[in-house]
Amino acid sequence: MSERPHRTLRSWVWMAVAATGLIAVLLLVLGLEDRAEVVVAADGVVAPPVSVTARGTATRQARLVGFAQIRPLWSATLTANVGGRITRVSDQALAGRQVAAGDVLVQIEDSHLRADLQAMRQAVAEAELARIRARNASDIARRETELAGVRDPTDLQLRLPELRIAEQQLETARAQLVAAETDLADATVTAPFDGVITDRQVSPGQTVSPGETLLSLLDRSQFELEAGLSERQWQLLERPIRGQEALIESLAGRALARARIRDAGGFRDAATREYKVFLDVTQVVDGAMLLSGDLVRVVFTGRAVEDTLGVPETAFTREGHVWLVDGEDRLQRVGTAPLWRDGGEVVLPAPDGSGRYRVVIMPLAGYLPGQRVDVLPEGD
Repeated sequence: MSERPHRTLRSWVWMAVAATGLIAVLLLVLGLEDRAEVVVAADGVVAPPVSVTARGTATRQARLVGFAQIRPLWSATLTANVGGRITRVSDQALAGRQVAAGDVLVQIEDSHLRADLQAMRQAVAEAELARIRARNASDIARRETELAGVRDPTDLQLRLPELRIAEQQLETARAQLVAAETDLADATVTAPFDGVITDRQVSPGQTVSPGETLLSLLDRSQFELEAGLSERQWQLLERPIRGQEALIESLAGRALARARIRDAGGFRDAATREYKVFLDVTQVVDGAMLLSGDLVRVVFTGRAVEDTLGVPETAFTREGHVWLVDGEDRLQRVGTAPLWRDGGEVVLPAPDGSGRYRVVIMPLAGYLPGQRVDVLPEGD
């Protein structure tokens, strides 16, 4: 009976010590906690601080950006026009090699073609002789009819059909001679333009038939592009579009070349609904290199647009909104499609015409239209 009051007293002592420690910890935490300054509006609602940038409207030249892939102006799959055994494959015909127009790539055995050519030359000579004889016979027949006093002699009497046949045979022989010369020339396969060999499918000693693939070649000196523009971008282009110049940039923004619009607007892509613009590269920037297959940006200079507002990229939300602060320090939400993007800014049509606007630099998801805010000095 004497131990129970003692045990109870000891429990109360420990509880008092624990409570004292807890109070001390709470005081320490409250003492270390940073104090957040908040501004309370007149109606008792907390006004969150916002950073703004003052922006004025201006007339800006539209800068329209599309994406395209560098493509060679010419590409060719070289095939055998004549059959025969491959006697030589040039070192320039290996995949990856750069070739110039006229370089010999593949040689096909041509002895039979030379024999055909010689035969055609002989056939032409014989046809020329036959025409001379037919013409001479026709001249003799004409004199004989004149001496005989024949009026209006017939073609047969003048031997004109034989002359016509001889002339046609000569034309045929000459055409066959040209074909034989072409066949002999085709036995030597040359590069039709400056390019890069992308594929080789023949080897020395191989026998090929007419139409069989030998090499694939891509142009390396002339390039073209096909860029897509949205409906809004298309409307912002200057007219006429054909002949205008555009700047070709890398995806990192480095200038690579200049291009000229060859054609545009003939159709819209069935999948993207974009307008197609076709360009030819006219000049490569010094020190830059264009390669087939490169993905690039195509920058068009559009028409001048009045009453535009440029805002930072961070001010334009993913939902397509910009938050402004009015004269009473209240938020206004403006939803609009951007006209274009330029140098880290989004260019928009001014919400209320010309003037100056306070644009929230980094809006938060919890903002509400009409909400009062504490506007921080620009630069904070």
